[in-house]
Amino acid sequence: MKNLIFFLFGLVTFSSCVSKKLFRQSQAETATLRSDSAMLANTISQLQGNVGELNSKVSDLNKTINNLNTKNSQLGQQTATQQSQLNKTIAGLGAGAKKQVGTIKE
Repeated sequence: MKNLIFFLFGLVTFSSCVSKKLFRQSQAETATLRSDSAMLANTISQLQGNVGELNSKVSDLNKTINNLNTKNSQLGQQTATQQSQLNKTIAGLGAGAKKQVGTIKE
C-alpha cells in the first residue's frame, strides 16, 4: 500500500513538472507573442486613424463634386440662354439686312 502511495505521489509530482529548458522556451515564445500583439495593436490603431482621415477626405471630395456639378448645370443653362439670345440677335440682324438690301435694290 505504501508503495502504491509513493508511486502515485511520484507520478503526480513528475508528470506535473516541466523541464527548465521547456519552461524558458515557453516564456520566450510568450514574450515574443506579446510583443507582436502590441505591435499589431499599434498598427491597427494607426490604420483606423488613416481610415478616419480618408473617410473625411472622401466626404470633402464628394461635396466638391456636388458643388461642381451644380455650377456646371448653371453654366449649361447660362450658355443655352446666351446661345438663344445670340440666335435671336443674328435673326434680327438678318431681317434688318434683308430690308436694307431690298431698299437699296429699289
